[in-house]
Amino acid sequence: MEGDYITLDAMRDLKWKPYLKGEHRKEVIHAHDVELNALTSTKVTDVDGVQHPVLEELFAGSAEYITATGKNQDGSPRATNCRELLEFKRSGVWKARVVVQGFRESKELLDGPDFIYSSNVVGLSSVRRSSISSSV
Repeated sequence: MEGDYITLDAMRDLKWKPYLKGEHRKEVIHAHDVELNALTSTKVTDVDGVQHPVLEELFAGSAEYITATGKNQDGSPRATNCRELLEFKRSGVWKARVVVQGFRESKELLDGPDFIYSSNVVGLSSVRRSSISSSV
């Protein structure tokens, strides 16, 4: 078998269903469990200094659940949808990632009406030009 090689290609954003029904079911479920455990056990500190998990399960009827499932004044949902991505790494490891669908977020509600999302950017050629002309 000299000269035979096996290559592992990275695969991203895979559909969950075929892999949950296939031969890699255990590894895929393990990747999901690892991601969920990381999100529920990792703590973040809010502006008041109180620590909260990154992801917290809410139960129907609780005050947090009612708030999260409610609507903003403009009628948009208060909670932001997430999506769990499935990847197969080149190292042969299955990885799941939960990502927020940021395009659905209310930027004004999160950051305030006066928040500026753009910044001034200078190109490298402009920096070179100004440094050359100032040294002459």
